[in-house]
Amino acid sequence: MPTPTSTSSILFEHLSPSARETSPPAKVRTPSVRMTISEKNKRANQILEYICSLQVEITTGKKRTKERLLQEEKEEEEEENELCKKRKLIDAQMNETMTRKVIPEELVSALPVSMRQGASQLALQQLNCLDLIDTIISLVGTAATDDIKVLMDRLAIQAPELLMIGLAQIQVNE
Repeated sequence: MPTPTSTSSILFEHLSPSARETSPPAKVRTPSVRMTISEKNKRANQILEYICSLQVEITTGKKRTKERLLQEEKEEEEEENELCKKRKLIDAQMNETMTRKVIPEELVSALPVSMRQGASQLALQQLNCLDLIDTIISLVGTAATDDIKVLMDRLAIQAPELLMIGLAQIQVNE
């Protein structure tokens, strides 16, 4: 339940001059001089009823807004969870299909100590995937040939050892 200060401040905002400017003009009913006590009580009850209806309207509006925000947050969280699940599924599928490595981990441990550090650094790079190199080579001769040339130039600069070892290991189908 809203605190009295927040309800009163909202009520004053609702009845402020700027809010009244946007609402249609109301007919002012001034009490007559000969108004009885029962008529005054009746009028006071009508005013109180109007104020209570405004308070109810304001608080239900707040509740609806909070409920709407909570619902939107819940929907966003569900969408984010769906995206995470899709990403995990794609990662799992990629790991299953792209398991052939240019430099396998087993080979690194079998190398002499002087070569292990360099080989382990190469084994951790993204280009350490035979399927990736094979896919890049299979795109040569298609509409993407110019892009493949640029990519191969960049790969030759970034990881020339992995590229050469990978090219030596793939089977070229002619």
